[in-house]
Amino acid sequence: MLTIGLLLGLSFVVSLLALGFLIWAMSARQLRLEQEQAYAIFTPGEAGHADDASIPGPDPQSRAPDGGATAHHFDTLRGGIDRVSRSPVLALVASGLFWLVLGSIFGLMASMKLHMPDWLVGDAALTFGRVRTLHLNMVAYGWLSMTGIGVVIWMTGRMFHTALRMPRLVLAGTVLWNIMVAAGGLAIASGWTDGEEWLEIPWQLDIGLAIAGAMFAIPLVATAAKRNVHHIYVSGWYFMAALTDTPVLFIVANNRSYFNDEVHQERVARERGRPVENKWIGQKIDPVVDNAAIARAQGFEAFGPLEGEAAVRAALATARTSALWAFSC
Repeated sequence: MLTIGLLLGLSFVVSLLALGFLIWAMSARQLRLEQEQAYAIFTPGEAGHADDASIPGPDPQSRAPDGGATAHHFDTLRGGIDRVSRSPVLALVASGLFWLVLGSIFGLMASMKLHMPDWLVGDAALTFGRVRTLHLNMVAYGWLSMTGIGVVIWMTGRMFHTALRMPRLVLAGTVLWNIMVAAGGLAIASGWTDGEEWLEIPWQLDIGLAIAGAMFAIPLVATAAKRNVHHIYVSGWYFMAALTDTPVLFIVANNRSYFNDEVHQERVARERGRPVENKWIGQKIDPVVDNAAIARAQGFEAFGPLEGEAAVRAALATARTSALWAFSC
């Protein structure tokens, strides 16, 4: 009961804090929906004019009310903001491009293996299951994640009209993220995974990804706190929510227990006089689900769980024989 009381009390306090934050945001006019709030990302006088820094002097494509040409609005402030963000953004985008190329190579290999099943089967690391998983994880965590974070970092300073805070922390997070993605790729190639789609990287390495995600989120929130505009543009809220949620997501997604339900089961057991130690039954996924047994229960021929290269080779040979027999009938 003490655990339940603490959790309920914590939930109540968090709810009050969230309500207080909402009230503050409304009183501080952060949730205004007037059209003028959409101009928060522009510098004064910029909205409605073409912005082309390559055009020297007046912009012939833009005309003032009196018919004269108006100057473009590329300003030195943005140039200074971009200089601070330049190194972190380049590091993130360059890293993302590297993982895109490498992940695409593994994707091409996986595609070719669908047409040539016997190609590169001498090494377990180059079998279809591992090559395809390497492709998915390198594209998702290497290319999409790092490039997306790079775009966020670049846009943040421009939206908030101030230079990025803690750029070195972002660089450190980039290095750590690359190390964890590389380590995750090696783990997958060696057969060490969590066995969950899109979460194949072992949870021990996911801790490093969560830390790196926090190293991206902290500078973003610090930059927002020091912004030079009153209103936070809607994209800024999405960016902060996404990056601050990433570390939490990795922790929750790698938890193999529906713990909230365990607490509920404990309370029900106490009220009904049942054994409390059974609260985890049906909630905790331990041991790992035996997918092969589930398939056999549905009438399919399935093999596993398999451990070791020899067992995998034997299962593949049996599966091929069964498939040929089925097609010949």
